[in-house]
Amino acid sequence: MKILDGAMISGITGIPMTTGTNHTPLAIEEYIPWVGRNCMKMDGGGLNESTVYKNVYATGRWIKANVLGTMHVSSFYRDELHIIHAMMTRDDNFCMVRKLFKTLCSVREERAKIPNLLLPLPCLVTEIASQWRL
Repeated sequence: MKILDGAMISGITGIPMTTGTNHTPLAIEEYIPWVGRNCMKMDGGGLNESTVYKNVYATGRWIKANVLGTMHVSSFYRDELHIIHAMMTRDDNFCMVRKLFKTLCSVREERAKIPNLLLPLPCLVTEIASQWRL
């Protein structure tokens, strides 16, 4: 029986694992200088999508839909902003493989509560299933 781990995700995606330690997102206010000067903070704790730079908006929507499997239609939260910030600053301490692994593990727990929840990373999940011969 194969066990899903970072090495398997790294092999499937071709993204190298790093030994980085940057796994905790910053406070939402610390991302504002990077994503838009006139960002508005929402009541729920995220940043209003319409107030960020256009390139951040497009990248963030893609990350939400294809990496994190969420579709908050009006705001960006810490997880999306953490990935965008790591890409913008070319942060060597950020490990995308660990973020993908954490996403898959959290979805597994959420699916127990919400059976119809859409899976994030559909291509990665399909490739894992074919490797496991499911």
